[in-house]
Amino acid sequence: MLLRNGALLIVIALFATIPARAQGPAGSEDSAQGYLNAFACGTLPQPVRIHVEVMDNTDENLKLKDLLERRLRSNGVVLSEAATLVLSLEAAVSRQATRLKPGDMVDVRIGRDEPNLGQEGYARVHMNIWSTTRDSLLTGRRSTVEEEGFDLVRLRASLNSREDGRCLWQGEIVHELGGEAPYRFAPKLIPLLADSLGKAVSRKPVHVN
Repeated sequence: MLLRNGALLIVIALFATIPARAQGPAGSEDSAQGYLNAFACGTLPQPVRIHVEVMDNTDENLKLKDLLERRLRSNGVVLSEAATLVLSLEAAVSRQATRLKPGDMVDVRIGRDEPNLGQEGYARVHMNIWSTTRDSLLTGRRSTVEEEGFDLVRLRASLNSREDGRCLWQGEIVHELGGEAPYRFAPKLIPLLADSLGKAVSRKPVHVN
């Protein structure tokens, strides 16, 4: 629908079935079920000597601590209770809420969003009159759910100086549980977190079966 100098023009388009967007290839961010973020906020001394601690001394967290220490040792990190650097590990489970998609029956664009139209005094309105897959005026809302809710496990690690609390490194892995128990799934993420110690990583896709 176009508005120009008081005149009204109506443009109607019938939308055919639109195929769903294909998932990205394995290893792409689109198909990933998790991601890794890491931030280096200081320079690690060599050799790296650290003490590992957990925020809550539950049996599950102590098992994660043991796995983390094993992986760090295999990577050449020296573990010592007297170390001046402390690596704190925290595990948590959260719920990703169901997301509702916005309605797409009407799309209005005016002014600077449509530079060419704005210069000529136009306002453009797109309307879905009928569709079998999308919201439309005749068929109503087809679906309001864009993404169902699901559970996430989060592993966070922070490396700080014992002397002054100065940060040297922080890392976090977030991954969908996929119906698996957190205490069974979280150990699978420990090697990835340990291997990222001292590195800077920005939302790297993570796939764990």
